[in-house]
Amino acid sequence: MTNRNIVFNPISLRAYNFKNRVVMSSPSRMRAVDSVPSPMMQTYYAQRASAGLIISEPTLVSPSTSEYSTCPGIYNYEQVVAWRKVTKAVRDRGGKIFLQLWYREGISPLDLEQKYYTSVNTSNKPIDLLEVVSKMRKGAQNALAADFDGVEINTAFGCVLDSLQPLQTYQNPEAQKSERNRRVELISDIVDSVGCVWDYERVGVRMCPSNIFSGNKNSDPEPPFYYVIDLLNVYNLAYVHLLEPPKNKCFLTIKYEKVSDLFRPIYKGKLIVEADEDPERGIATVVSKKADLISFGRTFVANPDLPKRLERKAPLNPLDIKKIYGGGEKGYVDYPFLEE
Repeated sequence: MTNRNIVFNPISLRAYNFKNRVVMSSPSRMRAVDSVPSPMMQTYYAQRASAGLIISEPTLVSPSTSEYSTCPGIYNYEQVVAWRKVTKAVRDRGGKIFLQLWYREGISPLDLEQKYYTSVNTSNKPIDLLEVVSKMRKGAQNALAADFDGVEINTAFGCVLDSLQPLQTYQNPEAQKSERNRRVELISDIVDSVGCVWDYERVGVRMCPSNIFSGNKNSDPEPPFYYVIDLLNVYNLAYVHLLEPPKNKCFLTIKYEKVSDLFRPIYKGKLIVEADEDPERGIATVVSKKADLISFGRTFVANPDLPKRLERKAPLNPLDIKKIYGGGEKGYVDYPFLEE
């Protein structure tokens, strides 16, 4: 067995045994109807059940604006029933799926014409952090009712933590320390609230320490994230999920090319690292033990049988970027499998 093959072997993550170390981490696809998962979402997720773990697209834990009506939610009974059909479809194919809990605050929708994220704060009202904790707990309860295998707490890309002012804006060192402690406490409160519903070993946390999307301009990820990630060591979480900065840095100023190099020595549990832009680099990250699993978003969108393609070093389907957000079955459930 070559070292590369370790990626395609089973791995245990606390409560579960996964059939491989390839994780599907889906970007928003906007195929829900009035925030209720649509029937074709059952097909979409079931097609990708060969992943060791599927992490759902960001799923709203509370009602949002009409602009997000095509994003799925997990805050009412109708949504729970619809998600239950998705989880059954995945389980019937031998897969496992976590729901990604998403509290959206203070950002605009995706700009579908220019194909990059906008960061217009549409609301100047203070963020009620107690509401964030409460909504995340309720979302976790509904995810349990929808028969998910676990949940992932999203702290990246437009959720409440990204909407807070970056620490560098606090000039006074004591103010920086106070604000840093407040964020650590917020993460702790959210994890505790979700852990009251799920065993911690069925909970993951997603982070993008180099992200500056939607106002979080932490070009240096060390000060806040060292403390947050070290805090997570006290929980027996399923995993921490880190997103590396993209190669296209048109909206990003970063200090480190690979944040996993920074945080692997700190976090003692299982680590998932996003490898969307360079699958072989992601595989090398696992082989070198800088991560335990690798996740793919858009690459998995275009390749429903991605683990098989990676294992065989087979060509990958190109992504139809024009059909990634919203629309119907084209660019969603019609990507060919390797056999086809």
